[in-house]
Amino acid sequence: MGMYYIIDQVNDEDEESSEKLATNSSITCVIEMNQHEEATKIKHFRHDHVLTLGNKIKEDDDKHCDACMLSISTPFYYCSQCDFLLHKTCAELPRKKHHWFHQSLTTLDSGVFFKCAQCNRFCSGFVYKSDKESRSKFCLRCARISHTLICQGHEHFLFFDFKFKGQCSACGATCKNGVYRCKDCSTFALDFACITLPQAIRCKCDKHFLKLTFHDDNDDPEEYYCDICEEKREPNHWFYHCTVCDNSAHPKCVLGKYPFMKIKIGVTFPDDYHPHDHPLVFVKKSYDTCSICGHPCQDVALECKLCTPNYTFHCNCYWGYLSFLGLL
Repeated sequence: MGMYYIIDQVNDEDEESSEKLATNSSITCVIEMNQHEEATKIKHFRHDHVLTLGNKIKEDDDKHCDACMLSISTPFYYCSQCDFLLHKTCAELPRKKHHWFHQSLTTLDSGVFFKCAQCNRFCSGFVYKSDKESRSKFCLRCARISHTLICQGHEHFLFFDFKFKGQCSACGATCKNGVYRCKDCSTFALDFACITLPQAIRCKCDKHFLKLTFHDDNDDPEEYYCDICEEKREPNHWFYHCTVCDNSAHPKCVLGKYPFMKIKIGVTFPDDYHPHDHPLVFVKKSYDTCSICGHPCQDVALECKLCTPNYTFHCNCYWGYLSFLGLL
């Protein structure tokens, strides 16, 4: 039996419909254009104010796109009235889209917390939601990935295998939702979480962008350490590296606990997504224990101030609970 299979077949009418969907841009109105016919001022269906095209960003300015949550790079759209930013490619996304890994049509939405059905990460920002009852949600990083691709960390084409069970070559984790595999190298496999890692990212440990690196060519085993957690690194696993400062770190250490979520202290968690009777607010805790796992809360947490005693939850614990209930 072959490694790959076709999800579904489409006829000419379906292909025509797909082409129409691809032009269904999230930009609702182009207000101004430049001599290169680029839209320099637009209205977007998920924002109330006019957005302006920008091409310059300060080297040390760590801004993030409100759609994909990745560090802002050029070109991008910005709002002059509030702190809202979109990569140009994110602003131009279709509002309706078919994904090769999901059979039903999906609709672009925003303003929610969700768990991506492909990479299993908790996310915020823009999301493609299934129009069927499956309630599947997909982050923009996964939504952009093709079923075949070339990865910088490997010399051959990779194809997605839905049935593969094994370890990811980039991080060593067990793959559960299928992987990208190489037909020429039977042992090479990448899961969605690794294939969608940012190619470059900022981190508090370094003033420069850290670049995703696929193999450590250093001959000295003493150099196989993470400069953030100071624990050993597997030289054949992917890591982030700054060539200027010679810093190397695990992806999980660089990304942090909530890499694809925009959390603001004092903001109320959307009540459509939790079963608690009272509002839950994002807080910065240095005491109290999580009401789910019982361990101390020493980071960003969710708190109910109306209950006595106050309920406090680790974000990951609470989102895991909501995922278990099928609410995320």
